[in-house]
Amino acid sequence: MNETMFLETAAPSPTADRPEILTVQDLTFAYRREIPILKSVTFSASEGDFAAVIGSNGAGKSTLMKLILNQLTPTSGEVRLFGENVRTFRNWPLLGYVPQGNSYLNSEFPASVEEVLLAHQFPQIGLFRRAKRQHRERVGEVLALVGMEDFRTARIGTLSGGQLQRVLIARALVNHPKLLILDEPTTGIDVQNAHALYELLARLNRELKLTILMVTHDLVHAVNYARTIFCIEDGNLAAVPPKELEHELAHRHHHAGKDECEHVQAIETHHSACCSCTCTYTEE
Repeated sequence: MNETMFLETAAPSPTADRPEILTVQDLTFAYRREIPILKSVTFSASEGDFAAVIGSNGAGKSTLMKLILNQLTPTSGEVRLFGENVRTFRNWPLLGYVPQGNSYLNSEFPASVEEVLLAHQFPQIGLFRRAKRQHRERVGEVLALVGMEDFRTARIGTLSGGQLQRVLIARALVNHPKLLILDEPTTGIDVQNAHALYELLARLNRELKLTILMVTHDLVHAVNYARTIFCIEDGNLAAVPPKELEHELAHRHHHAGKDECEHVQAIETHHSACCSCTCTYTEE
C-alpha cells in the first residue's frame, strides 16, 4: 500500500501559555547573486517545542542557523526572537548555542571546566571583573543538570567527546536561556553517548520547558525525541511528522547498535524526497 504525504508548513500562532520564542517568516537567502539557498522559508517554535532540522549536506541547514543567530543577513523575509526582529535583538543570553564539532573550544587550551563556564557568564560578571559566589554556584547548578558535577576542575583537554559535549551544553545553559540551538550535537560521539545526550535534551526540554532547535544527521534518534522535524531540500522547508519517518525506518532500514549512526547519512539521503513535500511510503 502506497501512501503519499503532503504537508505545508506555517507558523502557528503563539498562545498565552506557550509564548512565541522563534519565528522565521518568508526567509530567502542567496550568497551574492547566486541561486537562493533558502526560498521563502516559514516556521515557528513556541515555548517548550523540541524541533530538529534535517537535510543533505549543502541543503542550507547551517545557513539557516546562521540567519537565526544574526550571523548572516537575509535577502528577504525576517527572523524574530522573542517577538523582536533579530537585526535589533540584543538580549542574547536568552539564547544558548552549542556549535558543531566542539569548534568553540580548543581542547588543548589549559582551562578547567569551571573556568570555561565562568568565562561564558561575562554578561553578568562584567569584563575584567572577578566572579562572585552566585556565578560559581550557577556553574555547579548547570554541571549537575548535565551530569558533569564531578568534572568541575577537570581540564577540557582530558574530556571524552561525550563529556565535552555535555560541558558545551552546560556552557550554553549557564545564562538561563529559553531557547537552545544545537548544530550536529552528536558529531564525533558513539551511539551510547548519543543516546544519553538525547535523553539529557529531552529532560531539559521537559523539566525546564526549554525550547530546543537542532540541526542533525542523526535521524534515528531525532524521530524518537523531536516532536517536530523540518526537512530542507532545494531551498524549501517542510515539516515531516516524526511518526511517518519512524514508520519508514522500521520498514526500510534495519540497523542496530553502532551501525545506526554509521548509516544515518544513507537514511537521510533516502528521505530527501520528504523535503519537497512528497513522501511515498510502502507498507511491507
